[in-house]
Amino acid sequence: MKRVTHIDEHIGKKLKLRRVNLGLSQAELGKLLNITFQQIQKYEKGVNRVSGGKIYELSKVLKVPVGYFYEGIDDDTKDSSEEYKEINYNDLNKEILVISRLLGTIESKEKKRNFLDVIKNLLKFMK
Repeated sequence: MKRVTHIDEHIGKKLKLRRVNLGLSQAELGKLLNITFQQIQKYEKGVNRVSGGKIYELSKVLKVPVGYFYEGIDDDTKDSSEEYKEINYNDLNKEILVISRLLGTIESKEKKRNFLDVIKNLLKFMK
């Protein structure tokens, strides 16, 4: 019986975040990798481990370095996706996808932080 580790879950979350950020469905990503969308689902949930070779393929298809999947794996490690840690990965929806795509068009880290601050402030006023 396989046990899901926090590493498998972390890699799955990073995979889902990047896939959604690029606007790819699980089926589309599966097709690019020549695997089923069910396999992508299992990777994203951390149910199935992603092999080293598959992580390499994912990095090429998703246009990220291999190390992207391991960034932030330790609690004391800060990474470039720090601002996304509050996202509930199980509830990613079309609205989040739109925001993610908009955020992806901004190149400056400072402007990205400003964009996120504006959204956070808007949410405070909407409560």
